[in-house]
Amino acid sequence: MNRPAKWSQYKKEFAWDGSWRDVYVLNTSIADWQALLELVKSSAYQCEFTIDGHPEPLPEDVRDILSCWWADHAPLLIFEIGGIPLYCHFFSEDEIEFDLDPRDMTQEEKAGALFEFMKSLSLALGLRVRMTPENMREEPIFEYDPEAGVWSYHSYYEDGDIN
Repeated sequence: MNRPAKWSQYKKEFAWDGSWRDVYVLNTSIADWQALLELVKSSAYQCEFTIDGHPEPLPEDVRDILSCWWADHAPLLIFEIGGIPLYCHFFSEDEIEFDLDPRDMTQEEKAGALFEFMKSLSLALGLRVRMTPENMREEPIFEYDPEAGVWSYHSYYEDGDIN
C-alpha cells in the first residue's frame, strides 16, 4: 500500500496528548455524504448507527440522517477499520468528519488500515482526505490527494510535543 511514511517516522503523531485526531473531507455535498454512506454499507466494516444514543437501522438516504441532526438530535455512525473505531457525527453538510482515539493506533497495521480507508474515501469522493489534530481542520498531518495519487505528511508532534 502507498503510505505517507514509515511507522517509525510518524507513530509520534498518535501519541496521547489528551486530544483525539480528526479525519476530514472538506467542501462536501449531499452527494459526497451519500457516497460515504454507500462506501460504508458496501464494505465489511462493522457498523453501529444511533440517534441520541439509541440503536437505529442505518437509513438508505443520508438526507434522513442530516435532517435528524438539524432537528436537534444526535445521529452517530460508528464503524471499525482494522480494529480502530471511527465516529461520524454528521455535524454539517459541507464537511465530513470522523473522530478517532490516537491511543487505538498501537501498531503499523492499524495505521495502515486508517490510511487505506482514507485513500478509499478520497478516491470514492474525488476529494482530499486529511487527518489532523482535534478540531484543527486546516492543519493536516496526513493528507491524500486523489488527483495526484500521493500522500503528504506534515509532522505536527515532535517527541510528544506540539511543534
